[in-house]
Amino acid sequence: MNTVIKNSALEVSVSDIGAELMSIKHSGREYLWQGNAEIWEDRSPVLFPICGRLKDARYTYKGKTYDMGIHGFLWKSKMEISEKGEDFVTYILKDSEESRKIYPFSFEAKVSYKLEENRIAFGFALKNTGEEELYFSHGYHPGFILPLCDEDDFSDSYVEFSEKCEPKLVEMSDTTYLVTGNTPDFPLEDGKILRLTHKLFDEKSVFLKNTARELTLRGKNTDRSVKVSFPECEILGFWQAAGCNAEYLCVEPWNGLPSYDGVDEEISTKKASMSLAPHAEYSNTIYITLN
Repeated sequence: MNTVIKNSALEVSVSDIGAELMSIKHSGREYLWQGNAEIWEDRSPVLFPICGRLKDARYTYKGKTYDMGIHGFLWKSKMEISEKGEDFVTYILKDSEESRKIYPFSFEAKVSYKLEENRIAFGFALKNTGEEELYFSHGYHPGFILPLCDEDDFSDSYVEFSEKCEPKLVEMSDTTYLVTGNTPDFPLEDGKILRLTHKLFDEKSVFLKNTARELTLRGKNTDRSVKVSFPECEILGFWQAAGCNAEYLCVEPWNGLPSYDGVDEEISTKKASMSLAPHAEYSNTIYITLN
């Protein structure tokens, strides 16, 4: 079931499966990729308790092996609404007998959306409700329609960072999609601009560290834009399905990474992941502004 929230500028639809964004309309125009089973059927999955892939789709904890697919399980889980108003909604997911079969921790996860004029505050909160340390990663994965106007092609679109930066590429294997450990320079035009082409994504995603924490998607022949601010995320990914030449781009702020290539994953020592002490809480919010 989808729930709609709106204000004078925005109308947003959210699914109870994974609290996934299904639509973002500003002034009647759709800005969110609407899914395509032949290209990429999702729209904006919320990633928890892992980001990306694990080696052999499994990890160990205290000597026991657990299976887990790409991006974890929250994005496929039915969630309940805990709070709802005309311009906000919060979903909640708690651990269960089924979740503990693949993730042996007690938790309470919330995904929230709050409309603030033409901006969406998109939040994730996690509470460790158990008596032992909890290990996790978390990320966002919204796909935005590009180009932003009918007069542009995808190649007329570009990313503009809020300030000059010197990113490093988080290199991933062409075959396993796992982290290689190499982090070459990833120069930007004038230190701020990434020109977009489908060829850029022919082989793999583009994941970066050391970027500015705010970017704007723009086009050659339009004043429309999508600004994404991610003040507390360490990794930034750009992705579209390889070889499809589709008109969308995923912008993915993460706190976490896939497994390192060739490394059998023990979740308590997983690189780029986080931990929560018993009864501790974590929260993270990104902001999407439509113009």
